Amino acid sequence: MSSSARLIVSLLIIASAEAKEVNIGAASVNLPVPDGFCELDPTNQNDAHHIKFINDAFAATSNRLIAEYVECTQLIDWRIGKRKVLDDFVQYQTELRFIDSSFPSRDAAELAKASCDYLRSSGDKTIKQTVSEANKALDQISKTIRINEGRFLGVVAEVSPVCYAAWLHNLTTDFGTQKIQVALSATTQVKGKVIYYYFFSPYVNSDTIARMLAKHRANVDAFIKANQ
Repeated sequence: MSSSARLIVSLLIIASAEAKEVNIGAASVNLPVPDGFCELDPTNQNDAHHIKFINDAFAATSNRLIAEYVECTQLIDWRIGKRKVLDDFVQYQTELRFIDSSFPSRDAAELAKASCDYLRSSGDKTIKQTVSEANKALDQISKTIRINEGRFLGVVAEVSPVCYAAWLHNLTTDFGTQKIQVALSATTQVKGKVIYYYFFSPYVNSDTIARMLAKHRANVDAFIKANQ
């Protein structure tokens, strides 16, 4: 990376460094920016196209996108047309039905446990609920997963008040290329609001989940701390 490019990345990181405050119903929630990530800008043409694509996809679901942050170097290349696909990004999401109300009679720890229990009961029973077993499953599934197929890899950690789970997707991009991507979700609750904090990154090898989990646990810890 050239010195000018490094300067642009540094300035972009500085501009995005402060936590964003958003309203979810009547609750004011702080969204910290993960280290090395920068927020999408709806005034940028490329960013706006991506935001619209995501919001259109969410329209048919019960979730709503609150904010999205992309690895800063990738975002710069994306904006100048040097990169066609965003690989590493995070999304804060919430449930539409609870935007204007608190989650009924359940604190964050209870919600995380209930989420993990539900995912374990509905997931692939052949996949054990540990990072090690998920890593093995990831390596095997990555070789057989069909185009445009998604596979649940299991609950990879339950660290109160958060439930972490992982999925593998074989995606077709807007440009007709394939990308095998891991989605790591963190389900928790702050200020009475259900929050799904997702980290997306390409599959690299069987250590991908462990690497992503270590990074995302730091992201989630910062988020919870910012809302205490």
